[in-house]
Amino acid sequence: METLTPLTYLDRTRQPLHSLVFILPILVTYEMGVRIINYGSNVPRINGADALIKQGLQMLGVYGSILSACLIVATLLFLHAHSRQSWRFSIPAVLIMGIESAVLALPLFPLGAAVRAVTDPSAALPMSWPSVMQGFSRDVVYMLGAGVYEEFLFRLLLLGGMLAFATNVLGCKGFRSQMTALLISALAFAAIHHIGPEGDPITPYYFGFRTIAGVYFGWLFLVRGYGIAAGTHTWYNLFVKISVLINSSPA
Repeated sequence: METLTPLTYLDRTRQPLHSLVFILPILVTYEMGVRIINYGSNVPRINGADALIKQGLQMLGVYGSILSACLIVATLLFLHAHSRQSWRFSIPAVLIMGIESAVLALPLFPLGAAVRAVTDPSAALPMSWPSVMQGFSRDVVYMLGAGVYEEFLFRLLLLGGMLAFATNVLGCKGFRSQMTALLISALAFAAIHHIGPEGDPITPYYFGFRTIAGVYFGWLFLVRGYGIAAGTHTWYNLFVKISVLINSSPA
């Protein structure tokens, strides 16, 4: 049995297989929660990134309520098979990934506070959806979906795809191409939160912070892989929800 050293942990948890094992409980909880929440609804409400993926699949003539989830699983399995790495995974490493993700979510709070102080000190925290979602369980379900689906769409597909295209087709490598792809994916990530009837109004604070958060998640994706980026995004959303509940509770 392989000893889980710090270097081994960092190496193994960057692998697509460990990312899949780590996000699978989050993905299953979201998919089950969405079906419970939307039971009997003619217009089911799902995460925006999940909806975009489903729309893309429908344009290709592929339909199904769980196809976007299947796409995430299939993509990670394909990437791991392509890497030709071992199919063995470490449960302790997966558990530590949860702790690492929670710790990595914390820097977003001082970053957000700094942006808010510069742009609009009276603004409410973004990503809390206080006027859209009703109920703690409903909020948690959608926050789980945001962490998994938004990181899959904007980091794994968009950021990873742009880097692969720049490297393999255009022959562009190095820091400049990485930063360009990172910024484009971060801007796209910020923009999606302002689209549609339930989107937030575009303000310097909301758009600026989400762009910075997108850069941060993108950096985590490049350095630590999809699983840690998705876990960090999920933990941040949950921490925001907890902070909103604490601040809104009577003294």
